[in-house]
Formats: sequence, C-alpha cells, structure tokens
Amino acid sequence: MQQALHPYKNILISVVQYIQEFGNKPLNGIDNRPKCRCLLCKQEVFEKHMSTVSSSQGNFSHYPNRGYCPIKSQSVVSYSHCVPAIPNKQRALWLKQQFRKNWRQHYKQINHLAKNLKPIEFIQLLTIANQQRIWEYDQLQEYQLPYVLVTLA
Repeated sequence: MQQALHPYKNILISVVQYIQEFGNKPLNGIDNRPKCRCLLCKQEVFEKHMSTVSSSQGNFSHYPNRGYCPIKSQSVVSYSHCVPAIPNKQRALWLKQQFRKNWRQHYKQINHLAKNLKPIEFIQLLTIANQQRIWEYDQLQEYQLPYVLVTLA
C-alpha cells in the first residue's frame, strides 16, 4: 500500500514522509522507530522497496502471518490455489538440497530485496514455499528462489 496511518497522528503518511520524519532503518538491525498502521485493520506495517527500480517511492506491507486484513487477502486469494501443473518431485528434492547448502547466500539476497526481513520471517517464507510446493516447478532454477520467495511475503 502506498500510504499508512501515521504512528501518532490520525493522518495518512507515505513511505517517503515516514523516512523523512523517523529516519531510515538502522544498519544494526534493531529498529526502534514507531510503526505505521494499516488503514483498514490497524495492524502494524513496515516500509519496503525503497531502493528498487519498480518502486522508487516504496510502499508499506503487512508483516507475514499476522492476522486477517482485506488488503492482504485480496492479493493472496487469486493465486493461493495454484500448484505446479507437472510437478517434478526429484528435482524438488535436489533444489531443496541446493538451497540448504547455500541458504546464507539466499538469505542475504532476500534481505537485500526485502529490507527488514527478520530471520523468523525467512523461516515463514520457507514454510509457505513448502505449502505451495514451489520447489516442484520443473524449470525453477536455484538463482530464482530468492525472487520467488520474496513474492510470497
């Protein structure tokens, strides 16, 4: 979402305005800045995609697995039933082994793509990947996994 509720005032604020007022996330990973809230469900949201080509203004996103919100559910329902048309279980096992072997590199890449990703959220992404059987897509390459996992957030 492009705007969220200001942490203290009952007004909408953009990611750019939020960063101007509260600063960037600290490099040490401990983020003590106040959190904005979703306009609909009032849950805390975080800013992301500030440094990507597709979104120079950034946007706010709900934390994964944090309860119902109509904004989240609308985007999830469209694709939640999709599974690989021709699953390749052998390749899935191999791809998982490769991912385990290189998980630190993948985590670093995902953290670069989705700023503020916590380790527990990384684990939750892997759980969702297992539930949605992404490993079974026959043409999926290991280098594509960080990008696919980010879309699950």
